[in-house]
Amino acid sequence: MTTQNDNSSKRKPFAKKLSLIKIQNCRPEVLEFARFMEMVLRENDHKGTWKNCTFDYLLEKLDEEVKELHECFWYPDSRSDYVPLTGGDSMPRWAVKSVPAIMREPGDVGNVAMFLFDNLKKECGGLP
Repeated sequence: MTTQNDNSSKRKPFAKKLSLIKIQNCRPEVLEFARFMEMVLRENDHKGTWKNCTFDYLLEKLDEEVKELHECFWYPDSRSDYVPLTGGDSMPRWAVKSVPAIMREPGDVGNVAMFLFDNLKKECGGLP
């Protein structure tokens, strides 16, 4: 009998799908982002591990990092110290004060999301 929460018969488990993806077949953008995340992690090794962080703490941290990312973007104004960004549009719609700072923030968001993923995987006994 299939319960409401039992979707295993309807889709492949994550673990099986993940095992089919080889590093050499990953998108270059995914690999570059993963390497960037690792660089940021190594720079912060002195802070310790995420392995014992609570879900509440990590969810709050994720909200904080997303807020920091969002705060890096500003609507363009007359200030000359901002770098204009078009975001694919013909006219600049956004501006950033610091390109290195804004490039770092997605790595922070990605790392905290990875911390959650890793701790959820541990709590749930691995990938389904």
